Amino acid sequence: MTGHAIASRPRLQWIAACWRRRWLRRTLVLAAALVALYFTAGWWLSAAGRWLDVGQRPQPSDYCLVLSGDEESRPFAAAALYQKGFVGKQLWLTHPAMPDSVGEERNHPNRRARRILSVLGVPADRIVELPGDCTSTFDEAAVLARAMTAHPNATVNVVTSNYHTRRARWIIRRELGSSADRIRYISVPTDYYDAECWWKVEEGFTTYSKEFSKNVFYWFRYGWGAAGLAIAALAVIAWRLTSRVRSRIRSRSPTAPRVPNPSP
Repeated sequence: MTGHAIASRPRLQWIAACWRRRWLRRTLVLAAALVALYFTAGWWLSAAGRWLDVGQRPQPSDYCLVLSGDEESRPFAAAALYQKGFVGKQLWLTHPAMPDSVGEERNHPNRRARRILSVLGVPADRIVELPGDCTSTFDEAAVLARAMTAHPNATVNVVTSNYHTRRARWIIRRELGSSADRIRYISVPTDYYDAECWWKVEEGFTTYSKEFSKNVFYWFRYGWGAAGLAIAALAVIAWRLTSRVRSRIRSRSPTAPRVPNPSP
């Protein structure tokens, strides 16, 4: 074995020991974080559920738009708004596009919504279906934008499920711009689960998980998520390069000579 190999062995052993200590520390920190998350799950999961709900108190408006979906809850809330005088003119429905199938007209969501609204006392001539097929909340926002262009200065209450209000507000603001200031978002509760217990019910876990993933996707696809991630990655790379440069400078700097201890 050469002298260089012998001299480098202590350094390799020191590097291995440092790596083992770092690995142990990181493992302990990760384990502690997982334990903390587990024992505080009830708090942060309910906080995450409440974050999705940005519903507002209803105010008297000219129109009320019922977003498609959850026919067992949203039409009931819209009918209650109408009965209490919060809708001055019409209730608007969008037209969910459905694949061609036998009995499509009979099973169309708007048919069920109209029946619920009529049974709850909303006159048929006050229920208007806005033109345009909709397969997403973006499509519904575009339909709403055209309707508000045709009705300048109109105010609208948008009725949707509580977990959907944040994403709906973000999309509508993106599509309507300043006109979105004339819109209020009415939060409708769901049966069997809410923000305080959604992870305990299978349907609630599925619904809220999908909504969280959609919010993250929209943030990256249409918002500042990708730019923020790129900036963070560049910041980490710059920090690592700076640390390496500093360590090399310190290693190359001359060290002060050791002064021997005076003999007694």
